[in-house]
Amino acid sequence: MTITREYASPVDTASYGDYQFVRQPGDDRPLYRFGGRIAASASATGTESWPAEPGRYHLYAGWFCPWSQRITIAIALHGLCDTIGVSYLDDSRDGRGWAFRERRGADPVNGFTLLREAYQATDPGFDGHISTPALWDRKQRRLVSNDYRSLGLDIATEFPAYGDPAIDSYPVEHRAEIDELDRVAVDGGIAVGRELGRDVQPEAPVVVADQPALLAIPERRSADVPVEAGIGRLVGLAQQREAIDRVRAATLAEGPASAVPAVVEVADADGVTQAV
Repeated sequence: MTITREYASPVDTASYGDYQFVRQPGDDRPLYRFGGRIAASASATGTESWPAEPGRYHLYAGWFCPWSQRITIAIALHGLCDTIGVSYLDDSRDGRGWAFRERRGADPVNGFTLLREAYQATDPGFDGHISTPALWDRKQRRLVSNDYRSLGLDIATEFPAYGDPAIDSYPVEHRAEIDELDRVAVDGGIAVGRELGRDVQPEAPVVVADQPALLAIPERRSADVPVEAGIGRLVGLAQQREAIDRVRAATLAEGPASAVPAVVEVADADGVTQAV
């Protein structure tokens, strides 16, 4: 099949508004509605599963999205770049959601100009959140999953016949610990690190933790500014390439969380607003 590579028109918030998905009260559907699993064997999962086949799947990702980076790193780490295709959405969006533009290239699989088209092809009339990463099945011509947690696990465990056999990023003996760390990171709001990070004042002598219970403690010498920050803040700082000299454990008594401006609330992260 010949794919016509087209691009979406430029971001136009004047015409389309800002991207926003409003969850209505009583809507208990999951935010990430597609949760298909890739399985090396048909009986490997208790949910709807797809076989692990080379060349069958394509990942729609975004450089702007830490969850997308998590999946693309896993693909590269496991030597699956020739097994699972990847393309990237443009870094900016309007009310239409993420789109393909010249900056990151066209959609090589379907010729979509908007990621929304992939969601609607899977579920006509789709009214949910348009997010990355999203895994597309070339054979069935639909999305398999936009659940970044299960996507990462499947890539790590279900393609042993096609990847690097020396790599095991989800070893059985450490899975409970990995799952707990993942839960803590996600529940702690790492997904909003990029937004929160924008509001950290780089000239501040100390950045106080927003969530002290989730402090990372690496040492990386690149400036003379001590930084005390929760995971979300650190992600934001790193993505802005702000210098991080030292990260150390802190308690609420060491400084008020309000020392770090945070105009973006967790509920408003990534354009998702909880209706009240």
